[in-house]
Amino acid sequence: MMLDSEVIRRIWPIWAFNNSLSWLFHKIKRLSLSDIEQQMVYNVKRYGISTCHINDIRPDVNFDELKGYAETVLQKGYTNPRKPFWIDGWPRFSVINEYNPFLRFTLGFLPLANEYLNVYARMNAVRLNLSRLMGTHAPVMSQIWHRDHEDKRIFKVFLYLTDVLDQCAGPFHYVLESQRGGKWNNTFPLNKQKPFSPRIRDEFLEVAIPKKDIKICIGKAGTMIFADTMGLHKGGYCTTDQRIMYMGAFMTDGHFTVGSSRFSVGTYHSFREYEPKIDNITFAERYALGL
Repeated sequence: MMLDSEVIRRIWPIWAFNNSLSWLFHKIKRLSLSDIEQQMVYNVKRYGISTCHINDIRPDVNFDELKGYAETVLQKGYTNPRKPFWIDGWPRFSVINEYNPFLRFTLGFLPLANEYLNVYARMNAVRLNLSRLMGTHAPVMSQIWHRDHEDKRIFKVFLYLTDVLDQCAGPFHYVLESQRGGKWNNTFPLNKQKPFSPRIRDEFLEVAIPKKDIKICIGKAGTMIFADTMGLHKGGYCTTDQRIMYMGAFMTDGHFTVGSSRFSVGTYHSFREYEPKIDNITFAERYALGL
């Protein structure tokens, strides 16, 4: 039986070997965390997800400026060919440069990603999208329960740029403790031969998972979500209110194909143009960006 390359690189000895250098960097120079950052990481380790408000964890960030930039970019956004119910702020495979405030914003969460992943993490993606109204159409793709499959652990950062106050606004859903090592880790697992997650309809998931273990992330604009999306999750099914959301993704060197460049293979964006223009870039940030 032929195994997919993504399955092969998740085999423990191969995954550990690919992460050996980044693990060493993390052990030599761990990045410091504030009290609330430590709490967020603890919650993700324990439950797979944690939430707070941007003002609590990033009081240095001007949320109104981020939101204004997002709204301007999305006015001339791109229809996502893989997910036509989304308008993307920039193409999926594109150059993200120093003029994009979400790049520096994402790097600000690198200490949390490193601590959760227990390595110097790679920044895999910076995404901004507007979820279109679905009307009477049934949920599709990422609007249905699934697991991300790219790595053994994945650390994603989400920010609501609009109010998401009820189910009609497409809130992010998560099954508590469904991340690797959690009690629901083996419920609706990934395919062992191919790197794909089955889509699980609500009626099947709700039979297997008690309601108390399903977290629905309702919140006002400025709500932040930290999650390991190897756990069961879904979101973006909007029926009356459109949702604008930012996402930053961090993964390990185990995500990259064995024997190929660890700096670019599998990443959604190129960060190369960022290098000559950034001030005070740290070694950990350079590593995250593949510079």
